[in-house]
Amino acid sequence: MDNKVDITVIVVNYNSGGLLLRCIDNVLASTIPVKVVIVDNASNDNSLFFLRLHHGNDPRLRVIENMANIGFSKANNLALKCVATNYVLLLNPDNLIARDTLEGLYKIMEEQPDVGMSGCLVLNPDGSEQRGCRRREPSLWNGLVDMFGLGKLMASAGKNGAYDLRSDKLPDQPVEVEAISGSFMFVRASAFRKTGYMDSGYFLHCEDLDWCKQFREKHYKILFVPKLKAVHYQGACSEHTPLRVSWHKHFGMARYYWKYATSILDTLLALIVIPGIWLHFMAISFKDVVFKRRDGTNSDRTEFPGGFEEILRKNKVGIKTGKQEKEVLVTGASSLVGKYLLPRLLNSGYRVVAVTRKAYGQPSHSNLQWLECDIGGPVNQSDFFEARNIIHLAPLWLLPNYLSQISLGKVSRVIAFSSTSIFTKRESNSLKERNVASSLEFAEKLCGDIADEKGFCLTLFRPTLIYGSGQDKNISAIARTIGRFGFFPIIGKGVGKRQPVHADDLAKACLQALTNEATFSKAYDLSGGEVMSYRAMVSRVFDSLGRAPRIVGVPVIVFKTILSIIRAIPGFRYLTPEMIDRINIDMQFEHCNATKEFGYRPRKFLSK
Repeated sequence: MDNKVDITVIVVNYNSGGLLLRCIDNVLASTIPVKVVIVDNASNDNSLFFLRLHHGNDPRLRVIENMANIGFSKANNLALKCVATNYVLLLNPDNLIARDTLEGLYKIMEEQPDVGMSGCLVLNPDGSEQRGCRRREPSLWNGLVDMFGLGKLMASAGKNGAYDLRSDKLPDQPVEVEAISGSFMFVRASAFRKTGYMDSGYFLHCEDLDWCKQFREKHYKILFVPKLKAVHYQGACSEHTPLRVSWHKHFGMARYYWKYATSILDTLLALIVIPGIWLHFMAISFKDVVFKRRDGTNSDRTEFPGGFEEILRKNKVGIKTGKQEKEVLVTGASSLVGKYLLPRLLNSGYRVVAVTRKAYGQPSHSNLQWLECDIGGPVNQSDFFEARNIIHLAPLWLLPNYLSQISLGKVSRVIAFSSTSIFTKRESNSLKERNVASSLEFAEKLCGDIADEKGFCLTLFRPTLIYGSGQDKNISAIARTIGRFGFFPIIGKGVGKRQPVHADDLAKACLQALTNEATFSKAYDLSGGEVMSYRAMVSRVFDSLGRAPRIVGVPVIVFKTILSIIRAIPGFRYLTPEMIDRINIDMQFEHCNATKEFGYRPRKFLSK
């Protein structure tokens, strides 16, 4: 094979833990060149963290981070719009392929231009054929067969009303089937452009069956190739929300049947089958709640057989040789910025000591040491004696206490994160917000005094409105509200200017400034690459979720009245009238000095 890249692999990720790394490792080890697009649906585990540790500098990879879980079909469609190759593989992150699988399918598709889609033999981890690997198109008739358990009776009568084909003998050669597994779909790009994208009305499950039907209606063949294999750890991405996943599965099946009930007879059958689907959902939900959730055996699936450390050991992650001359201590390492910063540091050859207040099963790396430490309290000096550089991501007012307790004999460089809240909350009507601003201002001055006394070089970063990977407290909250209710209320006209900054741009800024003498003893406002009104910002979030903007204007006086009631509810007391007022106040900050002095160039808001 030549080095031409003719295949794009699309992987939609949602909390797949260590499996994502294993999946991508296998894909990149293919005997044919590939590009990989990972669409992350706002995962809150360490799957992307580990991917960046291992493949952060790989030009073959592109990561699209959504602000919310937009579902499987919408996420795939988002990536399909970017495809420039002749073939695309839709692959689940818990699916591990053999090295020759893609090359084998590529050759078959090249030889048979009437084939629009092909699938391989998808196996369970025990080596058995997985359900749905090859199947018939679902119909209301075989829906009745499944519902009443008549499959064996039909088979004994010489008929097969079920759509799963596992009971049929495994063929020796590629055969045409009506549908294949959505966990592995190798697709001709010209075919999906003619057929259309996945139906985004399905959130999870049955969109693959629908797409197969659309391909066949456009007269494209679908092939099942039994000699090429993949192993699918089914359900690894959904075990924390089984009830929700089950609901989407049943909804998808009901939607599929109703969508293709085109005759009077079909409609009558649908009125029998669809209520049966929901009765089945209620029955298995009751069984799951009563019998399965009492054993307390649910665990964090970020651990895969052997755990993260074994995965990394097998894949030889990290720098294994040579004396480490570069050391960085990162406080607040598990913060949003930290999740982007640590992989960048490690991929740049730094040895990192990552400090977190509370340990929660952090990933490992040969050049990464995790320490559980509350830097607001007493600090064990011996833990930090090797760190020459400090990047402080924890609240700034904790830093002076920290610097005063540790030995600074080897510390020569400190980058610390403050906030533009030092300006926006200085004149607030809220005493709490004014205290935040004054605490930041005092901490900045105190850190500067300690730097002068101890002789290290200090740089202060003041970011504004940080967002990223669906884990921030601002933009992600907007996305969750839109996802839950389908609209978003804006108080007043929402004309206040904003400049949201992506957490990864801040992580990159740390590396750009770390050894740059032009940044020593200076403070920088770090804003995003685009200025927009609050209303425009919300509209952009709608766009990123694939929804038409539905913004509901609420008079300020009305909302403040409602707010006074909401704040009486525990968990909502952080909401203040001042937060509402700022929606219509400009909060933009120039970052031209950062651009000029260390090349800071942040991305546009929610750019893919």
